[in-house]
Amino acid sequence: MRRMTWMAAGLAAALLLCLLAGCRTETEKTALTEGELDELSTWLSQPGVCELFRSGFNKGEEVDLSDMFYDGAGLDMGELTQEERDALAGQGAEPGLDVIKVTVEQVRGLVAERLGVEKVSVDWLRAKMADWIYLAQFDAFYHIHGDTLMRNVTCDSGTWEADGSLLVDCRCSDLEIGRVVRLYPKEGGGYRIGYIRAPGG
Repeated sequence: MRRMTWMAAGLAAALLLCLLAGCRTETEKTALTEGELDELSTWLSQPGVCELFRSGFNKGEEVDLSDMFYDGAGLDMGELTQEERDALAGQGAEPGLDVIKVTVEQVRGLVAERLGVEKVSVDWLRAKMADWIYLAQFDAFYHIHGDTLMRNVTCDSGTWEADGSLLVDCRCSDLEIGRVVRLYPKEGGGYRIGYIRAPGG
């Protein structure tokens, strides 16, 4: 009897701690607050994320990296050296347009951070960024263009799911159809993107 009493007391204490910590049951969902939706709108509107809403994807390996890095993804590109300019000219690059440069190391880092896809090969990256110029001597990708894929993303509603992920309904300033986004909060801040797809997709 005493053992049962201690077990019951322990279970009650565990449940209380769970409630205080905001634990969810396997079927419980919690609506996101207006503040959380605003925060997500800001995060999803940043370079290297907002461009992904154009084509969407169902898993990280399917992402169009040409879109993801089209505007530089907020990375430090530095100044092009004359050697790089000469090499790009040799590849037929038009002068006078903006040059976006991202190194293989930068691409790998952001793909792992935001998509959870790690240890990718240069060949895989080249296939995913087929319309970019890859210069092996600088271990970097280059894209020359004069436009942008930046867009504002607005999160209208969403829920904390039982597995700790976020399921969010979003709309974009230039897209007629909204998007459903699955996000996984990361320790230390930020999110891993599970998918971005059209409703019902």
